[in-house]
Amino acid sequence: MNTIDRRLVVAVLIGLLLRLAWVVWLNPQPKLVGGDGLFYLLLASEVQAGRGLNTAGYGNQPTAVVGPVYPTFLAIAGILSPTHQLQVARLMQVMLDIGALLILYLWARAWFGNQMAILLAFLYALDLRAVITAGEIYTESIFVFFLIASMALYWWALQTDSFWRWIFAGVALSLAILTRPVLQPLPFLMGFHLLVWFARPLLQQAIFDRDGNSAFSLKEKSTTRYSAHAPNTTRAEYNLSAYWQFAKSHSNIFRWQFFVPAMQRWALLLLGCGLLLGTWVVRNGVTREHWEVAEGASFHFRIGATEEQWAGNKITLENVQDDKIEDTAGGTTYKYFQNGLKLILGKPLDYLRIRFSANASAWLQPFATVQVDDVFNSLPMKELVLEILRGEKSLVVLLTQFSLIPKLWIYVWHFGSIILGLWGIYSLRKNLPVLGLLLLPIISLAGVYAILTINPRYLYPTMPFLLFLAAIGWLTRKPVSDSK
Repeated sequence: MNTIDRRLVVAVLIGLLLRLAWVVWLNPQPKLVGGDGLFYLLLASEVQAGRGLNTAGYGNQPTAVVGPVYPTFLAIAGILSPTHQLQVARLMQVMLDIGALLILYLWARAWFGNQMAILLAFLYALDLRAVITAGEIYTESIFVFFLIASMALYWWALQTDSFWRWIFAGVALSLAILTRPVLQPLPFLMGFHLLVWFARPLLQQAIFDRDGNSAFSLKEKSTTRYSAHAPNTTRAEYNLSAYWQFAKSHSNIFRWQFFVPAMQRWALLLLGCGLLLGTWVVRNGVTREHWEVAEGASFHFRIGATEEQWAGNKITLENVQDDKIEDTAGGTTYKYFQNGLKLILGKPLDYLRIRFSANASAWLQPFATVQVDDVFNSLPMKELVLEILRGEKSLVVLLTQFSLIPKLWIYVWHFGSIILGLWGIYSLRKNLPVLGLLLLPIISLAGVYAILTINPRYLYPTMPFLLFLAAIGWLTRKPVSDSK
């Protein structure tokens, strides 16, 4: 009989206590200034009143600016506790985040073994970015939950090839997209990944591991030398090398025997995804005459083509008045995409500089340090360091700030996961089916935000997958003694 690993219990308790401490004790009344929290609460009140997703304060029109999942989530919190909606929603997000931790553990254990799973569980439990996110009125917590669940179900469907598991993976994916529509490219990336994945069994059968063991699992730590082929390599090393050589000389993932089974599974995935997503698109077509999942991408594309930064709905809309075409009964029409494209084509080098600077800034600044400063009423670390360098303040001021500890904690987790994640990518470089699966959500989100407005919060949902890769990087690191 399988028993629960006590280390998992410890990780769950640590993660739960940290999140509850932040939500209940350190930050019981979050500031809703500067973000979309008030807008989500407005939409939630409309849903709760039975009027659907309407913008009561902006013309009382059906909206598709955001997906319906998070406003509905907040509306449920309001129904459960009309007088304490905010705090109930935050506590619900804490439980969702613990659910995300457990999904990561179960997924990693089934895929790579218990050692990897425990390490990943502790990494996520102790991630202060996740702790703080659970207390914010943003889509991040519920989005990360559905994103992790959909990727884990996708992997499960790949392993079992069950009809209904492909459908369930698609349904979970649709919930993630309906939480944050920016994820829409992911199903199409999955179609390409399926071609790579379904080429794998044929390659294995052709040249690998004739005793039936998989060459694609990190569970295998065999030190047996494969002397019949290469005396100085392990079996796993030989298999990966053989895979790479065979793939380069013989493999074409668009060959018919790869393409048909991959596309059959992709059709099932899209079917599951379309059950909910299609209903929402029909709603938008009927009520708004726009057959789309969400609006707003062209606006963010337009802002991303300039030096302007997001400054809230009101101020930012004032900055793009030149884009206005006309006022109609359904609202104002803008030519965001046309003007954005005109700016790019007019000064392409400036555009590349702007996007490189914006993306570099977003990746180099971890999410959640601003919330720490707000709660502890402290200066941002970069601003304080500059004041110290200019001689305006003493180094003692920085070292005696209580907020220094959680901010350094966040920085260590942020840059540590990126650096170790890159090593994990390097470790899996010859195992493209596995590596591709973990990179799918990172490429999908980071790729879209690379051309839209971007900030550290938008990139946060990629961090659990970087932690996954970081755990792989840590467990596959080369000992110092073997580095000669």
